[in-house]
This record gives sequence, structure tokens and C-alpha cells, in this order.
Amino acid sequence: MANIEEIRVAKYKYLRLLNEAALRCYQNYGTEAIQGSEFLRVLEDAVKFLKTLPLNEESSDFAYEILRETQSLTITNPKGQVLLDMVSLDLPRVILTYMDISEKCWETCGNVITHMCQFCSPSEIVSVLCEELSKTNENLSSSIYLLHGFSIVIGRVQRRPFENVKVALPIILAVGKIAASIMSDDDSKDVAAEIFKKLINIAVSLREVCKKQVVAEKKQQLWSILSLYTLQLMALVSKEDNITDLSRAPTSIMQLSEILSDCGLSYLSLITGKEVETICHLLDNDEHDKILENTSLINIGANLAVLWGYVFVEIATVAHENIKDLLKKIQSCQNERIRALSNMKYLLCSLDYPWGVKKISMDFLSAMLSKNSDSSKGCDEKIDWFSTTPSLFSLLQGMQQIMVYAPHPMQRKEAFSALTKILGELPAHEKFDVLRALTVNSNYPSMTALLLGTVKNEIDNAIKLNSSKYEHSHLGSPFLTGDVLELVEFILKPLKGGPPDLPGQSDAIVACGWSSHCRCHLQIGRHTTKNTNGFSSTQFIQVSVDHGVYWEN
Repeated sequence: MANIEEIRVAKYKYLRLLNEAALRCYQNYGTEAIQGSEFLRVLEDAVKFLKTLPLNEESSDFAYEILRETQSLTITNPKGQVLLDMVSLDLPRVILTYMDISEKCWETCGNVITHMCQFCSPSEIVSVLCEELSKTNENLSSSIYLLHGFSIVIGRVQRRPFENVKVALPIILAVGKIAASIMSDDDSKDVAAEIFKKLINIAVSLREVCKKQVVAEKKQQLWSILSLYTLQLMALVSKEDNITDLSRAPTSIMQLSEILSDCGLSYLSLITGKEVETICHLLDNDEHDKILENTSLINIGANLAVLWGYVFVEIATVAHENIKDLLKKIQSCQNERIRALSNMKYLLCSLDYPWGVKKISMDFLSAMLSKNSDSSKGCDEKIDWFSTTPSLFSLLQGMQQIMVYAPHPMQRKEAFSALTKILGELPAHEKFDVLRALTVNSNYPSMTALLLGTVKNEIDNAIKLNSSKYEHSHLGSPFLTGDVLELVEFILKPLKGGPPDLPGQSDAIVACGWSSHCRCHLQIGRHTTKNTNGFSSTQFIQVSVDHGVYWEN
């Protein structure tokens, strides 16, 4: 192990070698490119020697002085740009290794990278930053300076800006995803917060690039990719545990909301997913386009952009939106309401967000489904239930998770209330199919009991509506056919055989008790008809129900 004197001797040796290598670069610029590699080799040898030493004040000062001399030779020296031009492709990689040795090196390292982003070839620097940023999984602190460099150099790219941005943003977002995963860690939350500040600064810089672009097609592409980047940032920032502190609007959300407004994204287009779909279609001309890889995160960001405006008036104001007008449009048009509900499946099915965010989601969903909602208005456009029902089924599955795991009874009650209201939006056949699928796929006996109770209520409603209207069951509700008894059979006669699981299935079995009160007389004979999805189905010609049945609550 080297003593203090040996460390000092080694420090002066490397400082001398560094100056000699820099001098040769100044003198031979344009004639011997190999001199640049000599300068880099001295830096690499110095850091190798430092890593053999214990981490103490002497090694820390050693590393700091080497980096400070590097800063002097590349920035302060009048010929420093000559040296930077020769080493720009590799210098960030080398100086970042000094950050592992001492925190004293961080600021100096950041100064050098910032200077390179301001004065070196922007296309080269973007490539270098992307390469180095993809290696920062182990040391997120170094990514702060690289991200800061991106916010500077991205505005300097003149040639093929869209192509450069499209390659860089997925790598940048990958760092954001790592930062989001450590936000709840007390030791890492400050680093994560600083990373998100830099990520938002990149969005701000890219907005300026969009405004300066004069070619219409390129301008539209840049605005589109900025929209997708900002929506994913919105989704990542909202994972913070303290984000639901409703005492004040989060600054980061305010900034991102303003950018989304500049991108031309309205709350209605975001909550229904129409604008996201349009943007993705516009950019989806490359099977290797990584910015489109995580469409669920994009749609979650679209949901959250609206939800934060719903919670904070100042955020809606920044986004130039009026929440009351938005809810009025959704409530008055079933098409828009169904689109919004289908799109909210991404957020409500995700397990990555705090309960506070889920609570806000349920509040907004309930507001959409208020008593003012008009299910008869389709805005002159037929709803495609065939493609929409699977999305609504996914949404309802997410709401089931809230009903099971929500920490407060009131949240569970509100989730069930919203679930029944969503079912009320569906036509009879789709409603029956969804209820059957939810029941068959339920892993929780108590949830199964609630679903069977909902089926019971639907049968009761169907009796009241259809008893005097239809002679034949196939013309009326699917809840008045023999198919409804399959749900009871599913509980009482498990597919695996044998009796029901007791006491595990007690709630579900008790819920099946209503079936014994319903005396269905199925006449022989069948009739083929088509439901609203266009599927042919075979049903009994007649089902007569004893109307004297009394449903016990």
C-alpha cells in the first residue's frame, strides 16, 4: 500500500504527463490524431492507480486535482477546444470514472461535460451521451450531469433533429424508470428528484426545438415525440408516494401540464385516448421505434394528466382546460364516456401507483358516471361494443383489485358502486357476458358473491321490464334465459369435480341461494338468433318465470 509521500509523487507524475500530452495535442492538431489517445491514456492510468488506493482524503484530493487540471487544459486554456475536438468521443467516458472515487470530482466532471455540450459537435455529443447514459444503472448520480448535457445539446442539433431525438429519448426515459423505482428509498430519493428535474428540463429544451422548426412535417413529428415523452414522464413522476399530498399542486406536474398544452393535447383527447392513438399511428413507421414500446405507460400518463387537472384548479388553468366543461361533455355523450372508461383501464389495472392516485381515479370515474350521464346519447356515432367490451372487462378487473385491497372500507364501497354503474352502460348481452367472465375468473369468494348478487338484481330488473313486453326470451334479456343458471352451476358444481370448497366458498354458495326461488320452466325447442355483437347463439324458445318471486336483500 502506497504511503502519503508516494501518493504525492504519483500525483505530480500524472499531472506532468497530462500536461505534456495536452501540449503535443496543441502542437500537432490536424496532423497526428494519435496524440488525443495519449491524453486519454494518462487519465485512464491515473484512475487505475487511484483504484488501488484506499478511499481517503489523499486519494480524493489526487482525483480532484487530476480532473481540475483536465478542466483547465480543455476549457480555460485558449487552445482547449483543439484538445476537446480530439478527445470528445471518449473524454466523458473517462472522466465519469473519477466520480466513483470522490464526490469532490462531481462538479468538475459536470463542468467539463457541460462545456463539451456547448461547444463540441452536437451530433457527436448526442451519440456519446446516449452511450454513457445507457451504462448508468449502477451510478445514477453520474446520469444527472449527462441529462443536463442533453438539455443543452438537444437545442444545438441542426441536422436531422427528429432522428437524433427519437434515438435519445428512449435511453433517457430508461433512466427515469430507474429513478421512479427508487423514489421511495430515503437514501436515493434526492438523487431521483434531481434526475426528474433534468428530465423535465429536457422536455422544456425540446419544446423550444419544436417552436424553431420551420418544416411543417418535421415540426409535427417533433411535437408528437415530445407529447409521448412528456406523457411518459407524467406517468413516472406520479409514482412518488408523496405526490398525492393535496395541500399544493406538484411543481413537476404543473410544468408537464403546460408542455402538454403547448403540444396541442386537450383533456378530452387525452382521457379518451384518441390523440395518443393518432400520435402513435403517425410515428409508427419503424418496427424498432423504442419510444412506442410502452404504450400502457403513455396511456397512464394521459389519464394522469387529466386527473391532476381534476384535483388542482391551477393545473387545469395552466393546461387551459375547464374540468366542469370536460365532465359535461363526457356525461352528455356515451361514446366519449365509453372511450374514457376503456382508456382508464391502464391506470386502474397498474400496481405501480399509491392508493392516493387510485382514490383520485375512482373519484373522477364516479364523476363521469354521475346521475347526469345520459346513456341514450351516442353523439351520432355507433359504439363498437365488440372491440370496446374487452377493454371495459379489463377496467372492471382492475376495480375488483381495488375492492379487495383498498385500505379503507369507503374506497371499497365506492369501487363497487362505480363497477355497477359501468355495467349499467353496457347493453344486456354484453353486460351478461362481462358478468359471467368476471364471475368465472374471480379468485375471491366474497367478490363472487357480490357479482352473483348483481346478477340477481339484473334478473329482477329484466323481469320487471320484459314480463309484459316479450313472449319469447330470445327477444328479451339474456338474464331470462337458462344461461344464467350456468353461473350458479359454476359455483355449486366445480369444474374439477366434487363438492364446493367449504368454508372457502361459503360467501359464494350463500349468494347462490336466490336461484332456488326462481322456478324456470324451459320448453323443449331451440331458436338461433344474433346478439348485438353479431355472434349467432342458440337459446331456448321460451322461459317463463314465476313473477311471485321475492328477492331477499
